[in-house]
Amino acid sequence: MSLSIKQAKFVESYLINNNSKESALNAGYSAKSAPAIGCQLLKNERVLKEIDLQINQGDFIAITGPSGSGKSTIMHLIGALGLAKK
Repeated sequence: MSLSIKQAKFVESYLINNNSKESALNAGYSAKSAPAIGCQLLKNERVLKEIDLQINQGDFIAITGPSGSGKSTIMHLIGALGLAKK
């Protein structure tokens, strides 16, 4: 099953800005629901399959962003502390 139009717009925006709230807003979700929707989308298996991140050996990275941008969510998924939802 493919992504909805809003989900695809979320992924496109997230790959540029790495901010789930801003990406949800850019995808057309309301300001009120954007923080929660952004975090939900980062837990969605179909959405995650569209996000690709490569970190090479020796690279140092930082995950930064404002409150509600999905930092903890993505760290839990990277660390396999949480499971994506289908």
